Amino acid sequence: MREPIHLISTQDTKSMVTEMVELLKAELWDIITHENHVYAEHNNEETKVVLDQSLRGKHVYVIADVNGKQSVPDLVVKYNDRLLQLLLLTQNAKIHGAKTINVIPTCFPYSRQDKPVQWWLKERVAREPAATQLVVDMFQGLLNTDYCITIDVHNPATINNSKETKFVNLYTWWHVQQVLERLKTESAIQSPVLSGTDEWWLKKVNAIAKDLGLKHLTVLKQRDYSQPGTVDEISVYGDFAGKDVLIMDDMLDTWWSLIKLIKKLNSLPVELRPKSINICVTHGMFNKDAIEKLTELHEQWMFQHIFVTDSVCRETYPPFVKVTSVAPIFANTIKDLAIGKDINYNYGAKPVPKPEQKT
Repeated sequence: MREPIHLISTQDTKSMVTEMVELLKAELWDIITHENHVYAEHNNEETKVVLDQSLRGKHVYVIADVNGKQSVPDLVVKYNDRLLQLLLLTQNAKIHGAKTINVIPTCFPYSRQDKPVQWWLKERVAREPAATQLVVDMFQGLLNTDYCITIDVHNPATINNSKETKFVNLYTWWHVQQVLERLKTESAIQSPVLSGTDEWWLKKVNAIAKDLGLKHLTVLKQRDYSQPGTVDEISVYGDFAGKDVLIMDDMLDTWWSLIKLIKKLNSLPVELRPKSINICVTHGMFNKDAIEKLTELHEQWMFQHIFVTDSVCRETYPPFVKVTSVAPIFANTIKDLAIGKDINYNYGAKPVPKPEQKT
C-alpha cells in the first residue's frame, strides 16, 4: 500500500506547487494531496499559521520561497516573516503527526552569510555569524526534518555537515542545459562560450564547460570590501571576440557584478567584443534598482536575454527576462523518494517554460 503525500505551498509557491501536483498525478494520483497557506498575522503582528487538512501519517513537503515578492492583501511580508512562516508550517507538520517532514526552500534562506570571519578586509577582521549553518541547524535539530531539498545553495559546503536531515542540493547543470536548448532553438546559438561573474565561479564554470564540451572564460573581480555590493574592476581572459557568450551565476542580488561585466565586454573595440551576450541565473533576485539598470543596458543592445528560474517569485518581469519553472525537478525528486528510487538530480527533467509576463 502506497503512503499518502501532502504538499503545502505558501503564497509565493502556489503556482509552482499546482504545477508539481499535475506532474505527480500521472504516477501518484491516488496518494497526492495539497493545500495553499497564505501568510497571515495576529493583531500583534505575530505570524499566524493554520492548516485545514489532516497531516497524520502523511509524508509532508513544505514548499516555500522566503525571497518571494508575491503580494498579500493589506500586508507587506518581509523576508524574515516568510522564513518564520516556513518554520511554523514545518513545526505544524511535526506536532500533528506527519510520518515524515520535508522542506523545500526554493532558494535556501540566509545562504549569503556563510563565512564567520571576513579575513580579507585590510583595516579590520569582520566577525559574522554562520547564518547558513543556523538555518541548517534549525531544520535538522529543532524541527527534525527528514529531507531538505533545494537548488543551487550559494555555498554547498554549508549543508555538508548535516547529520540528521538529508540535504539534496539540485545543481546548476539542469538549468544551463535548458537555457542552451532554448538558445539553440530560439536564437540559433549552437556553442556559446561560458563565463562566470568572478573567480569564485571558475571551478563550476570549468566543470560545466568540460561536461558539455564548451569553452569558457576566466573572470577576475577586484572588490573594496569596505563598500558592500560594489566592484572596483573586472578582468576577462579567454577567446570571446565575435563569439556568443553565456554568463552564469547561482544568484544575483543587485546584479552589480553582472552589470560591471556586461559593460566591460561592451567597452572593448568592436572587433574584440562578443557577438552576443546572454545570462543564465538560477535565483533571479532583482533587488534595489536592478531592473532599471538592466533595462537601460538592454535598450542599448548590450545583452540579449536573462534566463532565470522561478525559485524566486516575482509578479512581473521585463520582456527580456525568460523564466523556467523548477517544478519538474522538485516533482521528480519527490516522486523518486515516493517510489524508493535513487535521486538522479533530474538532469533529464523537462522544463515547463512559463508564459512571458507583461511588465
